Amino acid sequence: MAEVNIIKVDVCPDGRLDVRNAAKYCGLSYRTLNTKRTRGGGPVYVKVSSRIFYYRTDLDAWMKTARMINTSEQANKAEAIKPKRMK
Repeated sequence: MAEVNIIKVDVCPDGRLDVRNAAKYCGLSYRTLNTKRTRGGGPVYVKVSSRIFYYRTDLDAWMKTARMINTSEQANKAEAIKPKRMK
């Protein structure tokens, strides 16, 4: 039988998570989630003053859009979101 690891995350009553908890929720490192936010391709976020929050529903939706059947799909998605160079 497979072992299940339970990861605890803190969620605000309205469904918001701070960056560290959002990263844990998605199974990403804090740095990876920050990089995705700054370079694009990450989940929708909310900035309140100088703090960043993610809604759990947005994280779930983002993870569902990242679902793939095979590895060639990943290359196609990466090519589609790659910024076009100006000539």
